[in-house]
Amino acid sequence: MEDERSTFRYIRPTSDAQTCHLLLGGQEEELLRVKDTLIKLGAVNVTSPAPPLFTHCFCSFQTPADASNAAAIISDPATYGKIIAKFADATMEKPRPHQQPQPHVLAVESAEECNIPGLSLLLDFVTVEEESALLAEVDTRPWNSLARRKVQHYGRPFNYLGPLDQLTINDYPLGIGISPHIETHSAFNDTIAALSLGSSAVMIFRRTITNSRKSEDKGEGEGECCRESGNIPREQKALVLPPRSLLIMTGEARLAWAHYIPHRRTDYSVGGRDLPRGPRRVSFTYRKVREKPCTCAYPALCDNQEGSIPPTRMAEKKIAAMPETTSGEEKELQERCYSSTAQSLEDSNVNNVYNAIAPHFSATRFAIWPAVRHFIENITPGGIVADVGCGNGKYFAVRKDLFTAGSDRSEGLAKVAARRLFPAGLPVSEHPRADVVVADGLKLPYRESSCDAVLCIAVVHHMASVKRRISFLEGLLKILVLGGKAIVTVWATEQENMKKVAKWEPLLQTEDGEEGRNDYLVPWHLPMHRVEAMGAAQSAAEAAVDTGKNALVFRRYYHLFEPGELEGLVEQVPGAAVVKGFYDKDNWCMVAMPSQKMFMMGRVAGISQRAALPSRRTELRAVAGGGSGGSIGGSGAGGSDGGDAWGGGGGDDSSKDNDEFFLVKGWKDRMAADPQFGYKVFIEQVIGVGASVAGDMASRPNWGLNELDFVFATLVVGSIVNFALMYLLAPTAAASSASAGIVTKIFGDQILKSVGAPGGHMFQPGFPVTKRLVNFAYKGGIFAFIGLNAGLVGTAMSNGLLELRKKLDPNFVVVNTPPNVLANASCWAAHMGLSSNFRYQVLNGVDMVLQPMMPSGAFRVFTSIIRGANNAVGGISFVLLAKLLGVQKAAEPEPEPVKGKGKGKGKKK
Repeated sequence: MEDERSTFRYIRPTSDAQTCHLLLGGQEEELLRVKDTLIKLGAVNVTSPAPPLFTHCFCSFQTPADASNAAAIISDPATYGKIIAKFADATMEKPRPHQQPQPHVLAVESAEECNIPGLSLLLDFVTVEEESALLAEVDTRPWNSLARRKVQHYGRPFNYLGPLDQLTINDYPLGIGISPHIETHSAFNDTIAALSLGSSAVMIFRRTITNSRKSEDKGEGEGECCRESGNIPREQKALVLPPRSLLIMTGEARLAWAHYIPHRRTDYSVGGRDLPRGPRRVSFTYRKVREKPCTCAYPALCDNQEGSIPPTRMAEKKIAAMPETTSGEEKELQERCYSSTAQSLEDSNVNNVYNAIAPHFSATRFAIWPAVRHFIENITPGGIVADVGCGNGKYFAVRKDLFTAGSDRSEGLAKVAARRLFPAGLPVSEHPRADVVVADGLKLPYRESSCDAVLCIAVVHHMASVKRRISFLEGLLKILVLGGKAIVTVWATEQENMKKVAKWEPLLQTEDGEEGRNDYLVPWHLPMHRVEAMGAAQSAAEAAVDTGKNALVFRRYYHLFEPGELEGLVEQVPGAAVVKGFYDKDNWCMVAMPSQKMFMMGRVAGISQRAALPSRRTELRAVAGGGSGGSIGGSGAGGSDGGDAWGGGGGDDSSKDNDEFFLVKGWKDRMAADPQFGYKVFIEQVIGVGASVAGDMASRPNWGLNELDFVFATLVVGSIVNFALMYLLAPTAAASSASAGIVTKIFGDQILKSVGAPGGHMFQPGFPVTKRLVNFAYKGGIFAFIGLNAGLVGTAMSNGLLELRKKLDPNFVVVNTPPNVLANASCWAAHMGLSSNFRYQVLNGVDMVLQPMMPSGAFRVFTSIIRGANNAVGGISFVLLAKLLGVQKAAEPEPEPVKGKGKGKGKKK
């Protein structure tokens, strides 16, 4: 039938009253397919699907009854698909030229052909493998189902208050597009990026054509904002978005052009070529939340300027909050962290100095610290690493399968690091494995929960007050994903060459009034003959002249850290956890991590896990947040590394946590703190207990075959003891000193640290002998307590099984005298408090020395061998102690019968 759209002017339905006319809604192909059916049912007029969306058409019948019958028939989804039919009105009128059906907008395949200022399209921005990984990752997460699509939000779902970036993931099934809109000006900044995965689609850009040639030349598209309506002439352009392409809209393209994707299964490109869509298209839309009102050059389209459109919730809250720019807590934070006195000391004696000496300083910094290398080598492949205070970027090249976002307060050092990444005269990689920015460590430019690991090497000792150090450390932990770790190194008071310290200028009081204990101005000599000397002399840094050495002398501010001081700062960060601390050649080093509780408190927002992809741009990778909590660093392979919590609860009384069995919760918490915890438990339970039982049997006559009841008791007690040692003394993610319960404080290291004794093992450097003995005595008490309770359980089980066997089998004879339960348990307590305590202390001291120097695979082999041997020695030593104390007594062997004289003559004995 001939299209007669021009003879009718249809009106969308305003009520449910039956008329002769129907409005049909659905996908374009379905509407075209049902046209013949409508004609057979008596339709006198059927329009074609109308632009710009091609998702509806009209039809007319002789009577309302005919229209109602047709609506009922074509609404059958099994036959005609999802077509919605509603009654409409229509009036007859003469055709008008501008009402003729518009042809399809043919799509071009490059943003340059669209000729829209601010529009760009990057093809193959991700690889096929990365596309598959991203789609697989989002499919593991819950979707919010909307009318025609599914959506996920990262950052916070359309809650635009606060300093966060926003990622929206939309899943569009075949035939579904998006309605015309301009992203709200007040909500987001100038640049919006959209990554298309799965299949292609054609996006149409539309701008109202005005009579003002001047505004058109300037790109000032005057007209209605966002959802345009009416018969206003518009300019339209279409662009093909292939799979894995990244669309970037900025300037006029973002602020003045509406964009949409038609609801249809097939698109049309230049040359009339059909472009069928795939079964699924997933878009990742990255946006930066606007902090201030928009003042763009398109006031008619801007909700911040003309107010013709109701402001968004974000705009209302932003405007209402503008007179009071900061809360009381934020003001206090600013006062204590950004005081002019402390900052001026850092500016004059840290930042200015490093800007002046950057090239010379870089030339002296090339060695990779073994401990830092070990930390980096244990990061999950594809992880995102923030190198805060990156200096010359020497750690960027340790791993090529990581993306490192370097930052430094010194512009001079950042430039040196940039030259390392992008040498002059060489082509710049489209996908660099690292990037560097100038940034203040107290105001890091990364979103929370976005990095798998953080490096902070020789930075915190340049912070000029305790409060600034704590805030700095809190910022490092905020950007980590759950399970991610940060390594921090600082100069120690225990310098190997104390004579050089005597030459430094001590500060008795810092500029903010704090006691200047262990604060120094350390000289840096820049020889006059070096080419950098001229530029350094002209810099903002103050310099003296050492005529004897013919050098410029700059003074750098340093705070030297005492044992346990760095860990003490982290413990003041709510929800933070210290994994381990250690000494390494003039430096105190620490590995720390954010805990689950820190996330629950809202201090770390975003995704906690994600599929991390290597070599991706910082601007987009950091926005997505979240990560695949990397297997980073970790404690030594011992079971007594100084943990923090029983059950990992740390005093948290959340109802959700209490619903979970404390051992299960504690296991998860320990795995989060140390991804090798499960492997260590396996080693202790299989190899360790096996070696312990073997040592026990080897020390008994006839390999213990006549004393299997004692051996069984050793097996039970050894299993309990080893698991208890691993479980109670392993590092945890959830505990901190601020929230720890009494059990946590007893089994952790808080009490030891409160008296100035080393936490973990007694061989940590920087402590006097008396404090080491305090550690040994305290740990010995913990070990004895565990041994006593495990001995009570194991011995009672062994004796109980023997009694049960006697009742079940009257002929069963107990060969050995069952040991007294309390006596045997006391023997275990003595053995654990002395022998096991000493052996585990030594093992952890060995771990401290060797782990930073060994590859993780070699260290695993080493720890398996050494711990097996340790448990074998433990099994033997326990048997010797039990025999010595008379706790375990084997039955006396029966005397051999007297043999006749004639028998046995000549036999060798």
